Amino acid sequence: MKQRTLKLAALVFALLALVCLAAACGKVTHEVVFDADGGSAVVGITVADGQAIGNAPHSEKEGCKLKGWSADGGETLFDFSTPVTRPMTLKAVWENVASQTPQQPVTVTFEDDGKVIAQVTIEKGGKVFAPDYSKEGFELVWKNGGETFAFDTAIDSDLNLVAEFSPVMLSVTVQDADGLRLDEVEVAYGQAADIQLEPTHWAYPEIFTFSGWDKPVDCVKENMTVTAVYDYKSLPESLFYFNLLDDGTYEIAVKRTLDFRYMNLDGDWGVPATFNNKPVSKIASYGLSSLYKGFKDIDLLYIPESVKIVDAYAFDGLDIPRVDFAGLEQIWAMAFFNCAFELNLPASLCEIEPYAFFQFGLINRLNSQNDRSVNLSSDCENFFMSGLALYSSDGSELVYIDYLNRTSENAELVVPDTVKTVYPALLWQAWGIDSIVFEGDVETIGSGFLYSNFIQSVTFNGTVERIEGAEATYELKGAITRDHASQLKTGAFQQCTRLSASGTFVLPTGLKYIGDYAFAFTEFGEINLDGIEFIGKGAFFVTRYTKFHSITVANSDKYYSHENRALIEKGTGPVFNGKAGDTFLVYAPVIENFTPENGESLLIDTYTVPQGVTAFHNFAFNCAYYIKHLIIPEGVQKLPMGFINSNLTSGVYNPETQQITEYYFGVHDISLPSTLTDIESYGEWCISNEYYPALTLGENFTGFVWPNGCNLEKIEYYSIHTRQTEVELPATVTDYSASGYGNMYLENITVEEGNGRYLSFGGWLYEKIGGNELRLVHIPRASANADGKLIFPDTGEYILTEIASNAAYGIMKSYDNQGQIVFDGITEIEFPDTVRVIDDLAFNGCSAIKSVTFPAGIEYIGDNAFSQTRLIESITFNGILPPKMGENVFSVLFEEPLANATIHIPNGTYACWSAFLAEYGKLYGINYFKALETPQSFTYNFESNGGTEVESVQSYDLWSLPYTEWAGEGERFFQGWFTKDGSVDGDWGERVFGAPYVGKADSLGVVTLYARFGEDRYEDGSDVPFAFVVSETTRKLTLNAWTTTFFEFTPERDGLYLMKMNFDHVAYSDSGFGTFDKATNTVNGYRYTTVYDENWNVLYLGFECKAGQTYYIFYEFSEQNVYTGEIEVPLAEYEFTVEWQGEIPAQQA
Repeated sequence: MKQRTLKLAALVFALLALVCLAAACGKVTHEVVFDADGGSAVVGITVADGQAIGNAPHSEKEGCKLKGWSADGGETLFDFSTPVTRPMTLKAVWENVASQTPQQPVTVTFEDDGKVIAQVTIEKGGKVFAPDYSKEGFELVWKNGGETFAFDTAIDSDLNLVAEFSPVMLSVTVQDADGLRLDEVEVAYGQAADIQLEPTHWAYPEIFTFSGWDKPVDCVKENMTVTAVYDYKSLPESLFYFNLLDDGTYEIAVKRTLDFRYMNLDGDWGVPATFNNKPVSKIASYGLSSLYKGFKDIDLLYIPESVKIVDAYAFDGLDIPRVDFAGLEQIWAMAFFNCAFELNLPASLCEIEPYAFFQFGLINRLNSQNDRSVNLSSDCENFFMSGLALYSSDGSELVYIDYLNRTSENAELVVPDTVKTVYPALLWQAWGIDSIVFEGDVETIGSGFLYSNFIQSVTFNGTVERIEGAEATYELKGAITRDHASQLKTGAFQQCTRLSASGTFVLPTGLKYIGDYAFAFTEFGEINLDGIEFIGKGAFFVTRYTKFHSITVANSDKYYSHENRALIEKGTGPVFNGKAGDTFLVYAPVIENFTPENGESLLIDTYTVPQGVTAFHNFAFNCAYYIKHLIIPEGVQKLPMGFINSNLTSGVYNPETQQITEYYFGVHDISLPSTLTDIESYGEWCISNEYYPALTLGENFTGFVWPNGCNLEKIEYYSIHTRQTEVELPATVTDYSASGYGNMYLENITVEEGNGRYLSFGGWLYEKIGGNELRLVHIPRASANADGKLIFPDTGEYILTEIASNAAYGIMKSYDNQGQIVFDGITEIEFPDTVRVIDDLAFNGCSAIKSVTFPAGIEYIGDNAFSQTRLIESITFNGILPPKMGENVFSVLFEEPLANATIHIPNGTYACWSAFLAEYGKLYGINYFKALETPQSFTYNFESNGGTEVESVQSYDLWSLPYTEWAGEGERFFQGWFTKDGSVDGDWGERVFGAPYVGKADSLGVVTLYARFGEDRYEDGSDVPFAFVVSETTRKLTLNAWTTTFFEFTPERDGLYLMKMNFDHVAYSDSGFGTFDKATNTVNGYRYTTVYDENWNVLYLGFECKAGQTYYIFYEFSEQNVYTGEIEVPLAEYEFTVEWQGEIPAQQA
């Protein structure tokens, strides 16, 4: 019996070993050896790493009781629930119990569905561990007689434990794409979860359509969370260019010239979020600016979370109801220029550049019918909105002001006391805000803040340190256009005319910095500066001062005031007597309570510029009417553009006498220093004109005084404007620009003796140019020799060879107060035979000229030399060879040049001159050829050869060829006019085309041309009979030249049409649709028609065409690439399509 029990124990433990070995298969395992120490043998086992052995093996030994097993020689008993992490030997620990009654073993059998899983023999009263046994997806409970067995129970007899399995129940949590919990579904292990709901996107149901869940739920084996997945309604990728950026993402830009209106993109759409499986992170410059307004019918444009950056002009021209951003972080300069929609910005926004919202809400400076509001998520940590304004998170920066949505109830803008910086151009030419109150101390107000604004009141309750102007620059990632960069160079309070008129606007206290033009055209009565550190150019310039009477400076190391009238900057002028001079900035010219009647008693007799001043700002003495004598100190070297304007005429009406009494105010004389060398008319900053006289002096001015001698060297163009009739050019002047004395009253210019460069003859100014040759520099505008026919004075031993630029500028008719002509201006010019060169603009503005005769030796006539000579009737060239001529020699603004003029040339030179003028016309696009008189006339006969009859033409040349069409039987096509009749022998000679055409006449003066007809239509686009035939079906054509090209179109349906071509790089100066008048052989063009909706928004436009009628489309192509500027663009095959735009609504028909 004893032997059987031992064998059974060994067998059972062997089975356990096999189970453990099987469980460890494929894993890291450890060998466990059992040393029975004289007891019955126990087989070793293999245990997986980290797994416990479980039940202790049983062994028997005569006279001993097994206390347990030990891994350390018997000091401690091994805990069989301990994970095994290494190979080990366990040795039996025995207790001598020879005198005790031996314990009987008991057997525990584990069964599943009648099958023995394991048997374990233990001592009676012992405990058993559950075997390592399971089924996937089920929970196991061991039952003893139907009751759950507790494994901590002491076992006193053999025991059968039966496995009972129940399925594991799992939960599936269902959530929306934004993380919102929608449901929780219970499912048995391995079964499909029954999820009933199909969610609708919480915000954009038309853009995001539910497509399923992010994980499969057909076989659930663990607790899980599934998230709704939506299909994205994205605009087609074919509409866009995708540019790969350095960070591996893409920027996106619409194909601006692609016309995709036919796609009818209406409703809600999203911008592509990915391309080539990489995110779209940036909307490029002009990225959503379709020239054809292809997005105009979209209601909501969704910008996906992947887009982090919006570049400059990204939405230019977009006028739709709404645009939403999901993940935007950066808004670059000009991002929302010229667009209008409800703009919704996300919490992720972290950077906004200056000018980001410049002119947002306007389309081409006009109001849009759409909402123009800006909304920001309340969860944004970097910015917040309050009161139609956007601020940085701490309130220190005023970033955007919505002025378009303000009413009379919120027309006052209150800037909180937290604001330290005001972004530039926030209210640039804005409206809707009547007044602004700055509650606290401000550090910086950006340039252009209130430029050209109609605001009436600005109140500063605190200090302002810095007011910027045109000099200000800002670090921008958005590249703004050159035009905008120029426009935005304005002062913060420049041109606030209503603010000036209020009379209550005063400078804030605390100012340290005033930028260029900061208050230009915004006048103060008085200016008080305390602690000022910088004042920019033109900071206080006003075209005409009416209030500015005082300026003071305190506590400044850099500026001072003189007599409370002048603002002067220390140490920035030229060095004089070893010391840096000062710069005179501005003079406060107004005298309070001044009237013309009492003016004489209030005038300032003498104003002396303080010693130490060596330079002046432009317009330093603007509107200085009330000074009699002005003294400029030694050390001054230049008088700049606009230095002084001292010319005022005031008329006072007497109702009793019904007469107007005129009072003249202005400087009588100016004392100039010996250090003065230059008088200028052009400067770095011109307010309105390219040139502005340094000296504008009126009726009272008698002349200049040089107490220490004259060293003047340079007088620039139009730099001295007085009412003097005679002036003397100082001997020291070596550089005199034409019309330097620009006044219209000047009759004579003389030259002081000793001038080595200039001479005067007959009151005109000449320059020596070598040998005995002269250049005519200046004809005074009131010269007696320029009243009617221009009479050239006798120049003695010298000969006149050149007329300088602007030498006779603006010598025209003048009138008295009753409108009577008092001066005819130049009406006729006959140049001396010695004149070879007439420079650019020489007679510009001489609008009374009717006749000009050029000498035989004329070599060059410059650009616009006779510009604005609209009355000219006769132009005579005495030379056999044409001179070189610049551009627009006889140009007239907004009128056709030489409309009523005839060009006369020597006999026998017509061929040469006609070729020259034809080439000149091609070069500059000006047709002077039509004015050329013809020396003889030919008879041009046209043999129609079966075509409609064509009348003869009497002319020297042909500028257009007549039209004829086949009049015989069948269909034949006109193929052109030829110099020979090839209807018999096939020799047609040369085909005639181009203009002008001069034929070879026979002895009777007759030129005969022959019409050719054939079965094939000849198409080259050169003229109406040879027009390319186009239709609504695309046709590929190769043009013969970039020149006037005709296309023939016969529509099949009524409507509006436009010609579309698949190239946009070639310029054209004229284009359109027209009908052909056979009688006059001309195409009569007509205007396009525009179709509007009920709100006068443009729907579409095109040229109206009727079905079945033939129209001719014409283009004046040039050979220049409009993008690169290259000329001689190569010809290639292009696509041409006439596209139907739509019908004409009955109310607009």
